[in-house]
Amino acid sequence: MKSLSSQYWRNGYLYSFSQENKHNYKSFESVQNDKNLLNRFEKYLKTKDKIFLPGEKDLNLAKEQIVALDSTNLNVNNALDILSNFYDREENNRMQSEKEDIRELLLLEFAGLFNGTEGRLIQALNNDETVQTALDILSNNSAYHASLSSIETIEN
Repeated sequence: MKSLSSQYWRNGYLYSFSQENKHNYKSFESVQNDKNLLNRFEKYLKTKDKIFLPGEKDLNLAKEQIVALDSTNLNVNNALDILSNFYDREENNRMQSEKEDIRELLLLEFAGLFNGTEGRLIQALNNDETVQTALDILSNNSAYHASLSSIETIEN
């Protein structure tokens, strides 16, 4: 899990969003088909406490201390604004790059709410690359036999 996704998860935003929005859907399938799920989640995030990227809290503390020393220095204020803008852009960039991960995590939460533990597990397995690779090998007879023959070679 990447940094932004993990912070949303740790803060409970994924689960609380799912709980608060379950009534908008008739079934888990309707959640899966919702093209606006991420837009709704982004809107929801605006009502929550801000997520801080690594170093951002330290920057805010430094800003407060520098402003307390000299709030009139334009060079310092401009530099602090540039750093603040960097963090805003970085959060937006991470949201874009982690979009699919965030969507999958939201689907996990909704799967659990609609279909219980079993539904959540099934959804998790659908997105597990190891499980998908194993299923691909098992469904492809030649790949299956090739994987077994390499094991036999190692054992001998």
